[in-house]
Amino acid sequence: METLPHALGTRLGEALQMESEVTAVRHGKANGNSSFEVDVTRNGRAETLLASAVIMAAPVSAASGILRDVSDKFTAPFSRLEYAPVAVVAAGYRRDQIGHAGNGFGFLVPRSEGLRVLGTVWNSSLFSGRAAENMACFTSFAGGATDRELFSKSDDEIAEIICGEVGRILAISGPPVTYLVNRYARALPQYNLGHSATVAALSTAVSSIPGLFLCGNYLAGPSIGSCVEQANQTAEAVRVYLASIGVAGMGATAHA
Repeated sequence: METLPHALGTRLGEALQMESEVTAVRHGKANGNSSFEVDVTRNGRAETLLASAVIMAAPVSAASGILRDVSDKFTAPFSRLEYAPVAVVAAGYRRDQIGHAGNGFGFLVPRSEGLRVLGTVWNSSLFSGRAAENMACFTSFAGGATDRELFSKSDDEIAEIICGEVGRILAISGPPVTYLVNRYARALPQYNLGHSATVAALSTAVSSIPGLFLCGNYLAGPSIGSCVEQANQTAEAVRVYLASIGVAGMGATAHA
């Protein structure tokens, strides 16, 4: 998962500002065009950046607060967006523990199976260097909108449940040699009934503020592929906008 952001960071070079927090964005006009003031805290120092365009690619919880001073039209639709929690269990095994060949991508589990694991990716079968020789590693996902209760359990309890289920599916003998549990309280945006109306309201709010763009997994699909496609479309829209007002460059980008 880190390969793509590392590649983007390398390409951006010194233009990428790390360890920075955007605390507020204000909208106004400069030279007759839409303009933004972006308050940023970096290395303990506060500063204000001036930008012709702002791409708000932060999570909803951060974006709502940052855009509060830009327009109150964002507050209501952002508040309607819901997320489901996900626990990710990475586990390593000796090859001789595993009865299944494990050649492939992994598996997904329908809720009708009555299991708590949502799916498992066979990392060491997909990519080289993911496990030591004679070892295998799997990443499993659990929780989601239909099993929020799992998220309240301890890491050891989650690992025991998920590794136990994966062990039965893949004919694994014994516990994992090592495991790590990561929790994401707001992992998956929920495209519930009324979501299209919420996105339409956000689109209306954005269209009233020239130079402001939204980009995120809550708009047009949560997958990496969907997010990359949306990011490319947003970048092109920003390029066209800046060209239309006679500004070169990409303005300031707000992330959190």
